[in-house]
Amino acid sequence: MRAPVAMAAALAFSLAAPAAARADVELWTELGVRRDLGRHVQLSLDQQVRFDANVSRIGALIPEAGASIRLTRWLRASGGYRLEYERDKSGDLVLRHRPFASARGRVDLGPLRAEPRLQLQDDIRPDKMDVHRPAARLRLAVSYRGARRWVPEASAETFHRTSDLRVDKLWLTLGGARTGPREVEAFYRLEIAPGEPLVSIVGLAFHAAL
Repeated sequence: MRAPVAMAAALAFSLAAPAAARADVELWTELGVRRDLGRHVQLSLDQQVRFDANVSRIGALIPEAGASIRLTRWLRASGGYRLEYERDKSGDLVLRHRPFASARGRVDLGPLRAEPRLQLQDDIRPDKMDVHRPAARLRLAVSYRGARRWVPEASAETFHRTSDLRVDKLWLTLGGARTGPREVEAFYRLEIAPGEPLVSIVGLAFHAAL
């Protein structure tokens, strides 16, 4: 886990300077609902609207359905399906499909919580010659649980092609959430990818329990 994140961080520093001149700003918004089935199973339904090009146009519309199960106190497995209506590199809105599955661990160290996650996904692109684009994502999030309702969090996530495990993209994120039956989340994310513009992302999300 540490090696890919460290390599990606080094890559970030080398790419940030030349990419800054072409930097973009995006706004990601999300509304979602959660439904607990007993103590260990949860269903979710989310709708994202993303704005790109310095928040001047709609970049993607993304509904997503998922389910997660708590296997042990320290391990949770999840899976789901995402429908993406998003812009390609030409700026055209195209249809994408993404099934995914993940496993997330949990380690509590006093008020700090570390959560490593591995996610496997397949981006299905009907308009491309290579329809399937499988990828693996490695994420490490650290949050502070000492506050009563507000939980600050920092995370690093790398995206890898499953063919050669090359780092395609890096996310560095700072944010926090107000927990409870109605959860409000806000974050700032830096997206760095080889040969691509540096992207600053501001995110706002609201989730409610049913």
